[in-house]
Amino acid sequence: MEEYATALSRTNIALIKYWGKLDRVFLNFSKEVPNGFGDAYAQLEKKGLDLKKLDANSTKEIAGLTKLKFPNKSTISFCVEGVEEKSDITTIPLTTVTTVYVSSGEGQIEFYLNGEKVVDESKKGYVIEFFELANSIFPDAKNYNYRIVSKNNFPTSAGFASSAAGFSALALAFVGAMSKFDAKYKEYLADKKLSALARLGSGSAARSISNGGGAVLWKRLDPTDSRLYKYASTEDPGEREKIRNEIIFDSYTQSIIPPEQLNELRVVYVKVSKKEKKVKSRAGMKQSVETDPLYWDWINYEESALLPHLYQNLIQKNYSDFYADVMKASNGLHSTALRTTPPIIYLNDESRAIIDAILELNEKQGENIAAYTFDAGPNAVIFTTDKYLDSVLDSLEQLGYSRENEKLTVAKVSKGAELIDAKLEKA
Repeated sequence: MEEYATALSRTNIALIKYWGKLDRVFLNFSKEVPNGFGDAYAQLEKKGLDLKKLDANSTKEIAGLTKLKFPNKSTISFCVEGVEEKSDITTIPLTTVTTVYVSSGEGQIEFYLNGEKVVDESKKGYVIEFFELANSIFPDAKNYNYRIVSKNNFPTSAGFASSAAGFSALALAFVGAMSKFDAKYKEYLADKKLSALARLGSGSAARSISNGGGAVLWKRLDPTDSRLYKYASTEDPGEREKIRNEIIFDSYTQSIIPPEQLNELRVVYVKVSKKEKKVKSRAGMKQSVETDPLYWDWINYEESALLPHLYQNLIQKNYSDFYADVMKASNGLHSTALRTTPPIIYLNDESRAIIDAILELNEKQGENIAAYTFDAGPNAVIFTTDKYLDSVLDSLEQLGYSRENEKLTVAKVSKGAELIDAKLEKA
């Protein structure tokens, strides 16, 4: 017997960035209190917890939380999809469509991407890791075989992050198919639990899950949650597994502004470079947490001040100040990268030319009519409204980026992942 489910998921772009995993807090705490984290440490002391007593074994165990991808700070992002109208829902730009076929077996995984079977283990390593982590939550999942057929609708070699759409589609299709075998899986179709599952594949995938889409909040886990420190110090594997399976669902995403309230916004993806970056995000954020002397000050500032300020400006449609907050958040990420030892430089001369062009456009207008943001790489994403889209596109065209040469893609704020009535075949 074979069952299947197909999911369509959009990509997302972070306004407040995800950079650093919560488990690194514990490793730092075992040596000294991280900069800017004194208040949290005081709260822990009141709970009777002394993190300086964590020994080498417990900090090694806590390092296992890395794979659960708890963010050090909350983030806000947009779900987005291309503005081009498509009669075939499986071809919407900036989306991934995935069909997961499930049958009884022994946990074998076949993976097809864009019509080709992926045989290189290193290339499907993250998919295998996702299922290994899913098996720890659903022990019976190892008694099935999986055939995954996935299609990315992203510009060729654009360098845009497709992992968010890919793993959110995989998580939703997996749970959708498994729910046809066992009704217990149906509760995991809810956004809260499903976003936590998608996070196991890629942290950013959690932000594409919320079916409501639009502006999405990814809630961090409270770093003073005493269960985390019990997890670190217990010598009982059963207790550790129990705590782990509790907290895994306590960092989740939720839609906070529906896309129809943001329908005038436009998101312009600019392809600056298709080269693979020297320092990948997972390695870069780890280095930043460990070596940036101002890392925790930046985390606390964004969590307590910048994120709520950005949200208020967005919901009130105070776009000029919203754009300022977006650029501040982007600058903050890359300042952190530069303070890392050795410094990490993601932007190049072309990236900086785009920054100058947007700033010049805003200055000429007398107010902010657009904002730039950069994830961990040189490719730019520009936010503006329909009213000023042509002005933004004209400025970018002067730098050599246009739809005609396929160096930019115009998108809109959209809903999140959804199950669809379709089926992808492996060839």
